[in-house]
Amino acid sequence: MAAKLKDIEDLGLGSAGVVRLLHSTAVKRGYGQYIDPATGFSVFTALFLKKRACCGNRCRHCPWGHQNVPGQHQMSSGSSEEDKDE
Repeated sequence: MAAKLKDIEDLGLGSAGVVRLLHSTAVKRGYGQYIDPATGFSVFTALFLKKRACCGNRCRHCPWGHQNVPGQHQMSSGSSEEDKDE
């Protein structure tokens, strides 16, 4: 009999860890989005967002440092903190 798989939330990663795991797995598989388990919303990956300029909507994995977000200072690295695990 196969072992029961745990829910991703039960891995003890915390919400930020779950997001990093989902994002890195989606990027490795070439997916442009994944579903946030906390909200059920689709979230674009940095892989998808790199195909276009920053839209100014504060995307979670913006590879452009939110440069077009009104009132937002541009990040010097050009990538968000969450994308450094790729």
